[in-house]
Amino acid sequence: MSILKRRGVRGRTVLWMSGALALCAQHSNGQAANAPATHPVQAAPFDPVGKEIGAFAPIGEYLKDFFVLKHGDDFHLFYNVGTAGPTQDWQEAGNEEAFGHATTRDFKTWKIHPRVLQATRGTWAGKVVSAPSIIPVGDRFAMVYSGFDDRALGLQTIGLAYSNDLFNWTQHPGNPIYQGPPWTTWWPGRWADCRDAHVVDVNGTYYMYTMVHEAGTGLGAIAIARSTNLTEWEDLGPAIKLPGPPESPTVFERNGKYFLITGSVASGLFVSDDPGKQNWKRVPFKFPPGGGFWSGMEIFRDGDAYVAAAFEWKANGNYIRFWAIDWSDDGLPVIRY
Repeated sequence: MSILKRRGVRGRTVLWMSGALALCAQHSNGQAANAPATHPVQAAPFDPVGKEIGAFAPIGEYLKDFFVLKHGDDFHLFYNVGTAGPTQDWQEAGNEEAFGHATTRDFKTWKIHPRVLQATRGTWAGKVVSAPSIIPVGDRFAMVYSGFDDRALGLQTIGLAYSNDLFNWTQHPGNPIYQGPPWTTWWPGRWADCRDAHVVDVNGTYYMYTMVHEAGTGLGAIAIARSTNLTEWEDLGPAIKLPGPPESPTVFERNGKYFLITGSVASGLFVSDDPGKQNWKRVPFKFPPGGGFWSGMEIFRDGDAYVAAAFEWKANGNYIRFWAIDWSDDGLPVIRY
């Protein structure tokens, strides 16, 4: 979830299998909500400017935090979405109140579907739903995502939803499932950072990584939590602490190494041999060149290959671009920009 006026721009880093006014939005029970009477949004034609292998740009909309999941032959893209304009602020009515959903097989041609998981007034996610992260769980899919409460400006917690088909989603009845742990600045009833959760499954144990701030120091941090059921979480402390908000964490594994990427102001790549370990090590990593404000770096798999994706923040609409990845001799990702 990108905070503009209050916290600066921020993007969603994602990873697993590993941003459109739609005809209708969907409530958490899969039923269509009231929506503007307008034509379906389309994605702009692919127009490469470098070595990217694809792009997604919904005409008339902006996008921010996003997630990509491959199911069958299709890649499913879920993303924060709002109306394109000069400000594109999450506090403006109608912006980022449901997730956009699009599918592709080649990262060039896209089909945009109805929005999912509409914000519900007077609840933990009454203002904004943000930063989806999805994993397969048995024969269905589980999504963790950030909710912004409409009863206290900027109050953030993490919720859970399930789907059998990636098109219809049902919220967990006990939402929210996670809030900032005791060592953070999280406190009910006021602005409290606890957002951009990313979840991974490590042999049946779930690890979740969430952007918070450390109490006392005010440092930005990525909180690690562990669970066996996605609803009850054990705090494992901070993976990293930085002098800025390390937004949109993404974690993935390759050859026994776990990689953590953060975006926005406190961006970087960090490595650990244990997904639940504190004090991950920073390693070299190049974000997209060109001087633009890129955020939300994701890395995900397509068969044996790895793909990177990020969005560039621009007024009046923006886009996600996709690139192929090579690997250095010491096992670090090198993106073909």
